[in-house]
Amino acid sequence: MTQEVEDKLANPDALPTLTIGATESQCTYRLPPILAKYKSKFPQGKLVVKPANFAEDIKENLENGRIDLGFIMGKVQTRSMLTVEPLVNEEIWLLAHPTNPLVNRDPILARDLEQETMLLTAKGCSYRMLLENALSQAGIFPENIVEFVTVEAIKQCALTDLGLAYLPAVAVQSEVKKALLKRVDWPYAPTSVPTFIAWNKDKELTPNIRYFIEAAHAMY
Repeated sequence: MTQEVEDKLANPDALPTLTIGATESQCTYRLPPILAKYKSKFPQGKLVVKPANFAEDIKENLENGRIDLGFIMGKVQTRSMLTVEPLVNEEIWLLAHPTNPLVNRDPILARDLEQETMLLTAKGCSYRMLLENALSQAGIFPENIVEFVTVEAIKQCALTDLGLAYLPAVAVQSEVKKALLKRVDWPYAPTSVPTFIAWNKDKELTPNIRYFIEAAHAMY
């Protein structure tokens, strides 16, 4: 432990509040163990987590100094104001209720997907855009799309056989393991989306911020 960190721990009031921005799936399924590790190192450190619907919201908040660190899913264009480091390629799965005929159909044809209800996150979500691009390139235009604000709402609707869901694997791996949901093997569905941690280049990386970045890399 460096002397600077020791001084901060000796005087918790001097330790700056750490504000994190992340999408709902990251907040729910990825952040908790990182936050726990951070709090074990800085038990008196103050943490604020700000959920965001879209990667663009996180980027804007980083640029405006509203948050210290952000977790960004999807391709990141070169932005002069941000430092961006890759963490992981997050698996994304197309899913259905076990009774849906598509879980055992091979091959899956365009007309099969067009007739399905698609349970999707709001427009602007990085992995929704990936799926829609793939569907468009295949000439598939689903007749019914239902939008949701939360991953959990999509998952619960998929569990009741309302339609097909397209979600990060980390959010549904328990349900898939229990065979409550099954993967739909459409070969053109993108299977992953990159995830990054980012901060404003002008941001002073205090000891607690540096520690959080290192913890994120280690956890991912």
